[in-house]
Formats: sequence, structure tokens, C-alpha cells
Amino acid sequence: RKLADEAGVPISMSEHGNADKSGTSLAQAILEDLHYLQPTSWYYWQPVEHRCPWGLVEADLGESASSEPRPCSLPNASYYVFAHFTRFLRSGMLPLHCTAPWAAACFSPEENSVALVVTNPKATSSSRQRLRLTAFQPQGRGAGERRRLQAVLTEPAAGKLFVPYEAD
Repeated sequence: RKLADEAGVPISMSEHGNADKSGTSLAQAILEDLHYLQPTSWYYWQPVEHRCPWGLVEADLGESASSEPRPCSLPNASYYVFAHFTRFLRSGMLPLHCTAPWAAACFSPEENSVALVVTNPKATSSSRQRLRLTAFQPQGRGAGERRRLQAVLTEPAAGKLFVPYEAD
């Protein structure tokens, strides 16, 4: 990171892959890279893989160039984990410093909004994490009003994908 800053060169994380279908290690790798490496872009190495769990989607690509590809199964849970990062932390957003190792936050100047991707490191639905967004407290008229926070949850192991949730 230091060498890239000194040279004025942006860092792109362009090669990641693992065989963890749950997405847990993928989320951890993305969060660590966002916190420490601070790349300007992040790519999954091979999203579709031939009969192998390394891809976000496992497919049978056939034995010849003329074969029709067929999915082997539904996308792996890691597909949905990756989708949370790519759907909510978008190009043009400004990364925010976040001290929680299980969360990433970005600010959208265009929409005047904050997007967060939060993981549940304990992997239990009963555990709770708290983030304080004191820099984004409403000012002036309406400052005393409670703001609504919208969340989207995914629990691939439970078959819950992109479920809207009212957070407190």
C-alpha cells in the first residue's frame, strides 16, 4: 500500500478465488482487502468454474467447444455474499474508515447516502453488531427525528436471499 501511494499508482485486487462455497472466507478476504490494501477495484478470479467449487457458479462446460454449458447446481452461497458487496458498494462511492473488521462502509455523494456491508462473524442469527454513524447525524430542521435504516439480509444456508429488513 505504501509503495503504491508513493508512486501514485492505484491498487487493483484482481485475483481471488477459493473453494469455500459458504462465502465466509470470501467475505473475510474482501473486508481485509478493503480495510488494509484499499484497492480501487476488486475482482473475483473466476466466477464460473467447470465442475469445481472454486467458482461462484459451478457449471458443466462440456468436453468440446461446441458443447452447451449447463449449471451443475444453484449458485454457491459465495455468489450471494459477493453480490452484497457489488450491489451496495458501487463505483464512484467514497470508502469510509471503519474500525469494525466485520463491516465496510462507503458514502455516495450523488445520493447523499451511506452503504454498508456487514458480516456476522459468529454465524448465528441471534448475534448483534452495532455501528455508530455519528458523522451522519441529521443537522438543522428535523435533527430530532429518528432516521429509518433499510437493510437487506442474506442467509444462504437458510435459503434467505436479499430479504428487506427494517433495522433499528
